[in-house]
Amino acid sequence: GQCSTFVAVVTEVTGCVADDSVTICRKNQIIAEAGANTSICINDSSCITYTLNGTGSTAQTYSWFNASLSPTTYTGVTPKICLPVSNFLNPEPDSFKIILTASFPNCPDAKDSVLISFNDYPKPNAGGPYKICSGTVQLYGKGTFTTQLWTVLTPGGLIINGANTVNPIVQPSGSDTTMFLLTTINAATGCSGSDTALVIVGGNIIPTLVANPTLVCVGAPYTLTASGGSN
Repeated sequence: GQCSTFVAVVTEVTGCVADDSVTICRKNQIIAEAGANTSICINDSSCITYTLNGTGSTAQTYSWFNASLSPTTYTGVTPKICLPVSNFLNPEPDSFKIILTASFPNCPDAKDSVLISFNDYPKPNAGGPYKICSGTVQLYGKGTFTTQLWTVLTPGGLIINGANTVNPIVQPSGSDTTMFLLTTINAATGCSGSDTALVIVGGNIIPTLVANPTLVCVGAPYTLTASGGSN
């Protein structure tokens, strides 16, 4: 800013002279920049933590305001805020216009705003649980977007083919259960969602069939008893 000094000179009829001075400084223009508009992915949380990215100069205080936030006012240039997801799901307005105010005593405030929009996330269904005796199995997932990826969560499991489809063929690990993860991505927004599928190996089945008695006459009754499985 620039400063100017003013001097007052007082002369009496007696010829006495006295003076005094005062300096007034002009403050540079106050600047408030709330940052670029942006969009974020929601999740299952009740609120999304987001850091505002404001800048400014020559101001003494900075405050952010939106009536839908709790609290409604945040201070500082880059505060962390909580964006309530309920405003997207109800549905209410799916965006927040947050106003940044930069202030300095005896100067006009400077204001700017940023618009934060919500994007929903994919909700895939990996299906299952899948029960097999041995070998491989095909998974039957469902996804709402065209980009998907299967990964193995249990060491030893394999994806034989179709890792980028909703219906891959997989091979479980040597353990009784193997977990696979289906992730789907909305390429337009970058938002992703996931679900897990459980493959259960039933183990080696050893059937047993017993006849009682084993020697009968023609027309005589006998009983067969099978075991070694659930059906």
